[in-house]
Formats: sequence, structure tokens, C-alpha cells
Amino acid sequence: MNGYDTGLNGLLLITKERFEDEEFTPDSGTLYIVRDTNRIFLYLGSRPLPFFLPMTQAEYDALESPDADTLYVISEENGT
Repeated sequence: MNGYDTGLNGLLLITKERFEDEEFTPDSGTLYIVRDTNRIFLYLGSRPLPFFLPMTQAEYDALESPDADTLYVISEENGT
């Protein structure tokens, strides 16, 4: 087998409402991409992973104090 075993059972794109539904039980081996309006959150099972925030370099440079719990995804000025 090429590559390596990540230990993940799968990857699931899900809405924030569904993920937070009390009847929903996250699987500890699944990576969840939880979408909420203009934000995306990542969870491994029920464990949150760093918050991802896409922005341009100029927007990042304008931050007074970047959040230590946020992973900033810097894109080019034209949105790519």
C-alpha cells in the first residue's frame, strides 16, 4: 500500500446545526468539516481543531492581535 494509515474512518461535510444536534454522535475516527454561514470549523470526532479563517495578506497584516487559536489561510489579493 502506498502512503500511510491516518487512522481516519472518513471525512464528512456537515452543517453546524446537524453537528450540534443532541441526537448526533460524532465518530472519534471521522474528520468533520462543519460549515456555518461564512466559517468552517474542523473536528476530529467531537474534538475541535484550530479555527480556519481565509483572508488576504493585507487583511492579516491589519489585525491588531492575531488569535492564537486560529489558523489563518492567506490567499492572494484576487481571491485565489
